[in-house]
Amino acid sequence: MNQTYVGCSLYHLYVSMLLAYEARRAGQKSLMLLINDRVPDVESLLPGLRKIGVFDDIVAVKAYSILTDFKKNLGTVNYLFNRQNGLVSIYEKNNPELLKREDFIRDSQINMFHIVRTRAYFLIKFPNNYFRMVEEGFQTYRHKMPVLRYLKRKYLIKFPILMGHDSQVKEVLVQHPEKLRDNVLRSKGKKLDLDKLQRDLSNEQRQDVLECFLGERPTYSGTKKFLLITQPLSEDGIVSEKQKVDIYAKAILSAKAKGYDVYLKTHPREFTKYSELFKDVKLIPQLFPIEVFNLDPNYRFEVGLTVFSGSLDNLSNVENKITLGRDILSNPDEFLKTEIAIPAI
Repeated sequence: MNQTYVGCSLYHLYVSMLLAYEARRAGQKSLMLLINDRVPDVESLLPGLRKIGVFDDIVAVKAYSILTDFKKNLGTVNYLFNRQNGLVSIYEKNNPELLKREDFIRDSQINMFHIVRTRAYFLIKFPNNYFRMVEEGFQTYRHKMPVLRYLKRKYLIKFPILMGHDSQVKEVLVQHPEKLRDNVLRSKGKKLDLDKLQRDLSNEQRQDVLECFLGERPTYSGTKKFLLITQPLSEDGIVSEKQKVDIYAKAILSAKAKGYDVYLKTHPREFTKYSELFKDVKLIPQLFPIEVFNLDPNYRFEVGLTVFSGSLDNLSNVENKITLGRDILSNPDEFLKTEIAIPAI
């Protein structure tokens, strides 16, 4: 059975690439539907992806922007009782390339990351397909479907329940199935073995993936390297821009006080210009899935720090991992008065 992948983030793209290589070894073809209106400039990666041929076909898809005023444009009555048809109509009007791939999609298994409204089209359009929900990150584990929302969508508005609860979704592919909080998701949980998927790549495939995202390979030298993985904390309205910058400034100063060279990986959805704020750090390309570092043992860091990004846990080349935790965001000013326990190496 051929495979269709639907995702919007660099992590989604990277895992889709690993799964597509696995599918190829099994004699299957693959289609990548890359949502292009979530991560700025993500379409700039398409030429490189097509060059290495990891997917048999790849198409950019609009999803978030076309549903911004979905309820308003559809009208209250249609939104309540004809939402499915309205969503399909808007999706296909804005994504004519999807219709050209309809036969392939219908004859494939569909793998979607974080099944939310922007992916509901596929559950509606292809009700008889075999679906997988693939790990989004921290949100997949902490999700628990509210009972009233489940009942409303299933019986009242007849709209996909989403987040892996629809009957077409047969598997929930995550690295730690036992950590899923939601009973329905846990019953569908299957192991996503990123380490094995990465190990199974040939040397040529490893080099292709690295070249696709890094181009001319940068050298990260030095014996004391500190990796700071940022997140869109202000862009998502969790804290103010100043509070976010202050948190990262504290981490940088703490690392430098211990003699580390600091490498900063900006989240793809951030707009903060860290290059203008921190002159003494080395920036890792923004359009780069940090997990790609796992493919080259030369990319190693003595310490890695994040607030709560799951990307840090996915890295096999970081010796000491520090996750500050979401709790610090409830009172960032109080956190700034404390010390960060960074090991001296």
